[in-house]
Amino acid sequence: MDDFSLQSEEVSGIYRIELEHFSQLIDKEISSVDLEGFHLTDSEIKELKTLRAEKAAFVPHKDSYYREVLNSIKVHINRGADR
Repeated sequence: MDDFSLQSEEVSGIYRIELEHFSQLIDKEISSVDLEGFHLTDSEIKELKTLRAEKAAFVPHKDSYYREVLNSIKVHINRGADR
């Protein structure tokens, strides 16, 4: 995550989630997920954080959109595994 450089007026942080956990969250199999990442402080210093988040904490999109994105990621991962 150190490779990411954020524009503070656009994004306040970046967090990582297990793909399967996000899929389970979208499919309502679980109600919250653990996230690891960082956010920028007011001084624009990266501060490491671990969070527990519910679906409402994510950008509001229809579940169908998230499923389409998840499927595309899985296809991309599987193509890499075939090489």
